[in-house]
Amino acid sequence: MTSVMPAAGVDGSLNPDPRDCPAWPDGRNFEPYIPEEAQATMVYRSRQSWRGIPVIDISFRLRRGDADATGRAFGVIAIGNVAVGVVAIGFVAIGPAAVGLVAAGVVSLGLVALGVVAAGLVAAGVTAVGLIATGIKVAAVMRL
Repeated sequence: MTSVMPAAGVDGSLNPDPRDCPAWPDGRNFEPYIPEEAQATMVYRSRQSWRGIPVIDISFRLRRGDADATGRAFGVIAIGNVAVGVVAIGFVAIGPAAVGLVAAGVVSLGLVALGVVAAGLVAAGVTAVGLIATGIKVAAVMRL
């Protein structure tokens, strides 16, 4: 028969580390603790440029308060929290070909999509496909 021992806290006692809890019992500090290894920033900008714009620009910021990485990517191929480029991929994506949670462009794909050809949960465009959509050619459950 094996017994299960509870994990020890930071000081070696059986008291848990309060940072492991999303909130104190009295409700203070409701913001969850994010361990240092889970906080990340990813930044890449290619040396090649086209008309002064980097060919590839990647900028993700998952760490709060990090002034070095803004999370905004601007390039021919842009990937980031906010991406602006010919091909844009991000939480907010703007460009001729855009993929993101919120996407705007000629061809856009996202939860909320706006463009000539738009596909998403909510879509608006000349040709729109979505759960809620508006446009000239529409395929939707609810047409606005």
